[in-house]
Amino acid sequence: MFYHKKRLIFTISLLLILGFLITSLSTYYVSLVALRAQITNNELPITSDTIQSEFQKDLLKPQYIASIMANDTFLIDWVIDGEKSSKKMHDYLRRIQNTYGTVSSFFVSVNTNRYYHPSGVIQHVSENNPIDAWYFRFINTNNAYELNINNDSNNKNKLTVFVNYKVYDVNNNFIGVTGVGVSIENIEELLINYKRRYRQSIYVTDPRGAIQLSSSPEQTLNKNIFELTKNQLNATVLMQRAGKQLSYTKEGNRYHANIRYLPQFDWFLVVEQSESLIEDELFNTLLINLLIYLVIAIFVVLSTNFVITTYQRRLEKMAVTDKLTGIYNRQAFDLLIEQKIEECRRDHLSMCVAILDIDHFKKINDQYGHLAGDKVIQALAEKMNKNIRESDIISRWGGEEFVLMLNGCSLDKGKVIVEKLRLSLKELVIEYQGKTITFTSSVGLTELLKDDTKDSLIQRADDALYKAKSNGRDQLQVGTGEVRS
Repeated sequence: MFYHKKRLIFTISLLLILGFLITSLSTYYVSLVALRAQITNNELPITSDTIQSEFQKDLLKPQYIASIMANDTFLIDWVIDGEKSSKKMHDYLRRIQNTYGTVSSFFVSVNTNRYYHPSGVIQHVSENNPIDAWYFRFINTNNAYELNINNDSNNKNKLTVFVNYKVYDVNNNFIGVTGVGVSIENIEELLINYKRRYRQSIYVTDPRGAIQLSSSPEQTLNKNIFELTKNQLNATVLMQRAGKQLSYTKEGNRYHANIRYLPQFDWFLVVEQSESLIEDELFNTLLINLLIYLVIAIFVVLSTNFVITTYQRRLEKMAVTDKLTGIYNRQAFDLLIEQKIEECRRDHLSMCVAILDIDHFKKINDQYGHLAGDKVIQALAEKMNKNIRESDIISRWGGEEFVLMLNGCSLDKGKVIVEKLRLSLKELVIEYQGKTITFTSSVGLTELLKDDTKDSLIQRADDALYKAKSNGRDQLQVGTGEVRS
């Protein structure tokens, strides 16, 4: 597949290059005005969109990290357990900081007003402390998260981009705020890299034109973009908050600029290109045409690659998804459980596996038809998906059997979860062609033990399922053994 994909892209690229070369040789009379139009209408907008996309992607990374923390079962369980060990929280925040390379990570408890930090020092937030104003403002909003820029008192008071995320327990009670901080210096380094890559100057300003970030920070420190452009770029243009092409002259050179609005920060991204960078190309119409066609060729090739990659990903998804129910199939589950067993052993986590089977499913097929049986399986899968935790994994094991992986779950807790699920399935009513179908299910549950392999773990759950069926069905049976350390 990969070989055919490369060959197709190569063929398209070759055809485009040959076609563009022939066209360029026949139409090399391109004027300076046409080139300027190409810059402002095509090249600059395309690269501006690319820079904006990559810039926002890099800014969204800390948001993703904070989201993971806000949904981390360790953090939630630790708070619910009464915040007994501060060291565990400090170690957790330190691990987040080291793993993701952030300059800061934190958790603020609603119950105790404690501010936990990787340094191990416990602080307390107070409404009377201006440094903590962000916290009390944020918890009184309806937003699940926010991004703001502030000085990090725990990092030499350096200017930092903070992502703050609200944390809720399993009952949706608000229990605190967590998040990470990313250094402004790191973001400026990204802009410098963009400048090297695209040969364009990049500025990030507030609505008043004050430059917040720049691809040349040493030259634009404490400056205003309106001054840099000799007031040819002004607040009225910025406040339009939409793509805008501008041309202006400064220092004897002609420049073109494209503006993008960044709503997350209420900032504006200004990408600027000087004609002097391509002045030699302006006098060579053949190279101008080649450059234009090269941009088009890249766009076509990237689009083709995108379509092929998307199709390939769809095929990959089909390979791990059960066609009838849309949940994981057995092959996917085999891969996931192998990974989860390794993770549990490495991090000393608990895990339970349950195998669920519809009782007397053959009678349903015989009485109502196989399409009705499919309807029952679909309804069961949908019901299970709605009633399991976000961290749990459900898979169709085969026929009317389903396997459920309960991550970070002890055997006692697993029994409660699975029994509740089994009873909810018992109450499930399926309407099919004017007929009402109900069913019961049998479940075998077990916990990961110290020396378990995937096969031994599944076998023990399967044995428990067999016991449930042998004892009359419509029940949960537990397969136990030596509890792993």
